[in-house]
Amino acid sequence: MLDIFSELDEWVSAGKEVALATVTYTWGSAPRLVGAALATTPDMEMLGSVSGGCVEGDVLRKAQEVLRT
Repeated sequence: MLDIFSELDEWVSAGKEVALATVTYTWGSAPRLVGAALATTPDMEMLGSVSGGCVEGDVLRKAQEVLRT
């Protein structure tokens, strides 16, 4: 698993707004394990991964909505 938290700390220290998604539960053949994380900014910078394909795209859309509201 990619450790995104050192770079995420740099983003926060620089004053960037950040949304963070974390895998908390899986079943079956999940592509990422519990604890995998994805961070994004309003400019769509991205660190890490929580899934793949359409699931990750949906997580990014929800994260952008959180940042807007």
